[in-house]
Amino acid sequence: MAYLSHRLGELRMIRYGIALFVAGLLVGFAEPTPAFTAASVATASIGYAVFSVNGLVALWSLAPNNRVLGAYTGLYTVASASGMALDPALLGATVDLTGWRYMFLNAAVFGAVTFAVFTVVARRAERPLATAS
Repeated sequence: MAYLSHRLGELRMIRYGIALFVAGLLVGFAEPTPAFTAASVATASIGYAVFSVNGLVALWSLAPNNRVLGAYTGLYTVASASGMALDPALLGATVDLTGWRYMFLNAAVFGAVTFAVFTVVARRAERPLATAS
């Protein structure tokens, strides 16, 4: 994973990781058998690992200088902890509304929103900064 991240770039690997996470969840929703559920969870876990391993490294790369690196790391930590606390509650609420059969689909929707937000942020980060003349 580290080799691919170095070769392809952290931002691209994060995008691939989120996509793999969503794809794994959709497989679990499409075929809710024990074998497919196990394969779905394994695939989604690999996607999440790719995302999480590269997330902080990519954030460090986005920091404009070393003086704000601590602020970026702190914001990442707060966002990550908030997500770890709120996401299970939100997913649980959707399960209460739609039932267990749709849990993987509900999680895939949350993952797709994450993918869309990350894509917007990553495109802004990849764009060169305009310099004032």
